[in-house]
Amino acid sequence: MGITSKFIKKRRDYMNIKRKNEEFRIKERNNEKVAKKRARLDYNKRKLENAVNLKNMRRRLKNNEIKEANRKAARLSMNRRLNDPAIKKANIEAAKVSMKKRLKNSAIKKANIEAAKVSMKKRLKNSAIKKANIEAAKVSMKKRLKNSAIKKANIEAAKVSMKKRLKNPAIKKANIEAAKVSMKKRLKNPVIKKANIEAAKISMKKKLEDPDTRKAYKKANSIRMLKRRASSNSSIGSSSRKRCYRVSSYRLHEKEKLNMKRQKWETLLSEYNLKKTQGLSETCVSCSRLRLPSSIIKTPKKLLRQLNMNIGQNDSESVLVCTSCYGHLKKLKIPPLYVGNGFQLNHVPQSVKELNQIERQMVSLRLPFMKVFKCLRGEGQLKIQGRRRSIENSRQRSKRTN
Repeated sequence: MGITSKFIKKRRDYMNIKRKNEEFRIKERNNEKVAKKRARLDYNKRKLENAVNLKNMRRRLKNNEIKEANRKAARLSMNRRLNDPAIKKANIEAAKVSMKKRLKNSAIKKANIEAAKVSMKKRLKNSAIKKANIEAAKVSMKKRLKNSAIKKANIEAAKVSMKKRLKNPAIKKANIEAAKVSMKKRLKNPVIKKANIEAAKISMKKKLEDPDTRKAYKKANSIRMLKRRASSNSSIGSSSRKRCYRVSSYRLHEKEKLNMKRQKWETLLSEYNLKKTQGLSETCVSCSRLRLPSSIIKTPKKLLRQLNMNIGQNDSESVLVCTSCYGHLKKLKIPPLYVGNGFQLNHVPQSVKELNQIERQMVSLRLPFMKVFKCLRGEGQLKIQGRRRSIENSRQRSKRTN
């Protein structure tokens, strides 16, 4: 096949386009080179200008009046610019970045810390600034301590700093006195006192798990007891008499302890017997269950009316509610065993009330089977033991028996 005129034309067009593209690329490269050269020249020019300006500024700033005026002008311009929040944010970010770079140098870092301390001391002489600073520090510390890692590190650092400080006897003594005063103030609150006693017991149990600490504690306790007895028996002369007196005083002390324990048990038993004689005499307004007087709380009617609960007509401002229902009412919730939730019993007619036990069993729809025993310790109290069954009583059987 020969080469046609069309093919030659296409080839020529392709070569022309290729040549034009190459020329365009060469021009672009040249333009880029020219632009880079210009940028370099501009940068060097600016650098020289800045250097000249710096020299001029340094010469001028040797004069204190010009220096002060310059500072004022700079502050005014900065205040104007910082009114714009975007510029303010950008300025803060730039300041942080520059400060990080500068603080990599240890000498600058040290000088910065010293300057910060001096400026803080000057500022804290003003009571208003001091108070505001303390509040801000508390808020920031609370936010930071939400992070568990920071909290742990802070506790460790506090322990280390406290150990260093307590090496000084004067600081140690002052710290102990301050701790005693603060503990006395806190222990006036009975809740804190109770919690403190419980915590002390738990910590003592943990410490006494170690055999060495247990041994040391027993030894210290015995020495303490001997000192106390010695101070009480200082009037007796001979050592043998002292020993006899110590033994007798110890026995008396133990007897007193036993008597105290017996008295406590007797009071507890008397209280229990008193409650038992009262029996289930009180009824809860919410669940209509019989309760002991000790497990009933007087609650205002307003609380029940807020929850749209049916109370009934009473002249008194408060009603009796059991402890289980009171817990839900405190949270402004309707108790789950409230009578209005479908737990209300139907009206029992007088004819059914007059029936005896056997007739009631014949009429009842269900027959319960359970083992009921007398309690050995509780006087007159009963208990259910084993399984309980409820069998349906059909009406046909009752008809047959009749």
